[in-house]
Amino acid sequence: MKKLPKKKLKEQEPSAPYYTIVILGANRVGKTQLLHRLNGEEFQRDYFPTFGVDFRIKTTDNGKGKYKNDIQIIDFPGEKDEMHKNLINDFINSTNAFLVVFDISDEYSVSKAIDIKNEYESKITNPDIHRTWYLIGNKKDLDLSNNKIPPQYRDKFDNYFEISCKTSISSEFDKILRQIVIDLDLCMKENKNLIIEPEKENEPIDINFLEENGKIFDEECKII
Repeated sequence: MKKLPKKKLKEQEPSAPYYTIVILGANRVGKTQLLHRLNGEEFQRDYFPTFGVDFRIKTTDNGKGKYKNDIQIIDFPGEKDEMHKNLINDFINSTNAFLVVFDISDEYSVSKAIDIKNEYESKITNPDIHRTWYLIGNKKDLDLSNNKIPPQYRDKFDNYFEISCKTSISSEFDKILRQIVIDLDLCMKENKNLIIEPEKENEPIDINFLEENGKIFDEECKII
């Protein structure tokens, strides 16, 4: 009995995970400017407070050239009414990383960043899944030689970055996003929520018939 050759199916590469990042912080610390700069846009000199929710979709990679990630970056308003609070609560559990921004020149906004982190952590209903938290110090272009960020603030976050939405170059913001992607890839493994490879299609079944003395057996076929 001769077996027919089976066709080899081309294995599909796993798709890159889609991450959601939320930017938080007090009023006028530069949240919207950070959103723009992370997306590769120029610094906007005019100040416009955020109403509702603003977002961008940014494509980046983890620096290893393995795959590219689409990241949704969401900017929430500093002051929130009841409608905004309900809207934000809907995003909490689907968020992979939080960027809490403060103004380096404003001591109040630093302590406010800790309060904001505690507030949002208390809203998460599945705390067993690890999310990454970043403290972002904006306006490093100001002369703040005597203004040091207390270690107890920085230690409450997974990482700390200092930037200036006004003067930092684009590569500095790309570096932040790339580090976030690397951290989130590690988180997925820690959460045992690895990238799921698409299931392979069932290989076609080859049914062979035995021909003998010019006759084809009409018996029940057996799968080989």
